[in-house]
Amino acid sequence: MPILKIRGLTHYFGGLRAVHDFNLDLEEGELIGIIGPNGAGKTTVFNLITGVYRPTAGEIIFNGHNLVGKRPEQIISLGIARTFQTLRLFKNLTVLDNVRIARFSRLKYSPVEAMFKVGNRVRESEKETRLKCLELLEIMGLADKADWLASGLPYGLQKRLEIARALASEPRLLLLDEPAAGMNPAEISELMELIQWIRREFGLTIILIEHQMKVVMGICERIKVLDFGETIAEGPPAEIQNNPRVIEAYLGEEAVV
Repeated sequence: MPILKIRGLTHYFGGLRAVHDFNLDLEEGELIGIIGPNGAGKTTVFNLITGVYRPTAGEIIFNGHNLVGKRPEQIISLGIARTFQTLRLFKNLTVLDNVRIARFSRLKYSPVEAMFKVGNRVRESEKETRLKCLELLEIMGLADKADWLASGLPYGLQKRLEIARALASEPRLLLLDEPAAGMNPAEISELMELIQWIRREFGLTIILIEHQMKVVMGICERIKVLDFGETIAEGPPAEIQNNPRVIEAYLGEEAVV
């Protein structure tokens, strides 16, 4: 069974159709890309998967669970994490605290225990959380900046921090929304290596939205192309980059001619 199965996913904003009849079978361990022009519906698909929006129609089945109608925090606890196209860090908190916040879905004590400090579970869980978060910061090259405010990080490192925060919830499925946006060529090459490494080391399944074709064509095994909310092509990178409909959607009909 696919780890993620989407059938007939459709979403309207009032009279505007954002996504129409989106279908996907995602096998565990795959790394796939979703591309398309601005406004094609890519981020809307992520928002539907993660419970930010409730779909107008269709079903989303993750690891046997129907996600439609579930709240974002419930979906996180099932094993789905994401990053955002626009950074959503807590910029007035430290780098370490940004990652610690994402561990709340994995805490092993109750609110009552936390409030009254009952037993040892709170202390042990907090110690374990700190160690795991520091390990993630080490992986991301941020351990020496654990006590910095997130706002003090350069943009490229803020992107890494957001990935670390997503990994802190121990996901099985990671959704990356334009992780290379705003990066220079050297940072993009490092990011490609990082995504492939964390996929192997953490046993992740990954869906990637990206405008940087170097990233998409370089690391994705399969690509879906959206235009005006509809899937216009799907296949391996070599097939997608030579597809006339894809070229037309990105560059205009004249480029195809």
